[in-house]
Amino acid sequence: MQVESGNVQSLDVFYIPTYIIYDARVTPERMLNEYRYKVSVRELSNSGESAALLSALKRTTVRAFSGPADLRWSVSFRLVDGSTHEVYMDGFGRYGQIDGLTASFEGGLYHWLRQLTACLK
Repeated sequence: MQVESGNVQSLDVFYIPTYIIYDARVTPERMLNEYRYKVSVRELSNSGESAALLSALKRTTVRAFSGPADLRWSVSFRLVDGSTHEVYMDGFGRYGQIDGLTASFEGGLYHWLRQLTACLK
């Protein structure tokens, strides 16, 4: 796991609250152009979030999914080698994408995102 091995250098979380209504679903491109909030964690391995994120990822189940989602969360993981991995989720943490592949989610990652951004309205 990239987080556990210390390969994740930093991450950015982008968020569009579900109370913001759009005429069409939010795509990855729209998410990155119109996000309301951005939270950055530099030097993840030296932050208190590293252990919490690792625990959340271990409690997250991901499955293939074939439908579109109205995305409201994005997590961009920057690795020490300069590459990035992108995870997108809908407002309820159920459906989204991982590196462009559609997926369904259950468990910890969504709850970690909610906790990390709890002060944002």
